[in-house]
Amino acid sequence: MNRLLYIWHILKAKTMISRYEVSQVINDALRQKIKGLHPYSQCFNLDLSLDMYTSIQDLTTLAKNAAVSHDMILYRQCLAVAEKLYKDGEHLVQGVVENIFVYELSSKVSKGMLPKAFYEVYLKQVMNSN
Repeated sequence: MNRLLYIWHILKAKTMISRYEVSQVINDALRQKIKGLHPYSQCFNLDLSLDMYTSIQDLTTLAKNAAVSHDMILYRQCLAVAEKLYKDGEHLVQGVVENIFVYELSSKVSKGMLPKAFYEVYLKQVMNSN
């Protein structure tokens, strides 16, 4: 039984999204929208997509802007990417999604616009803040 559990952990670890893959996942889904957030990055030869925290912040900014402008298609795309990162990401990735994406988004949108998993994270954040 322990051997099966060990094999399951190895397979699960190999399929998780690492912190180094976060930027690629976000850029694959929302490349043109992300480029619009950093119009001068090409001028200075900056590749901001390599940093996981910058990528999650960009995803959060896109989601907040989409929610405020009522662009539900883009908002849902952002949520789908964030949910994928949260569900399939390693522990560090999950923590960054919780602490940046969910925390900032929950202050800008109606709690009914959050998916169930993120609403539970939001409630946990509220309960821990007291």
